[in-house]
Amino acid sequence: MENVSKEKFEQYLCERGDELDNAAHEFLCILAGTEIEWDISLIRRVISAAEEHLEHYGIPYCDPYHDEADGAGLGEDIICLEECKNPNCPLKMSANVS
Repeated sequence: MENVSKEKFEQYLCERGDELDNAAHEFLCILAGTEIEWDISLIRRVISAAEEHLEHYGIPYCDPYHDEADGAGLGEDIICLEECKNPNCPLKMSANVS
């Protein structure tokens, strides 16, 4: 398998994060029946709740992220669920990011 470049993964990570954040904000506005202020903490709670429900029902989802708790850098701290079915996820194109 080919290595995925850090730049390609970072670009995907930003685009995917924006896509999820925008969708969650739009959902909140629709649910509220009005435009609401952008609040990333509220948006991420909505996304986390949705992921919990998807996981509960056995529905795969794709929300890759960095786990920087160990400070190891980009190589080994990228997290993507093994069940991810997103065909555009660069982590599904390769086992390695370099």
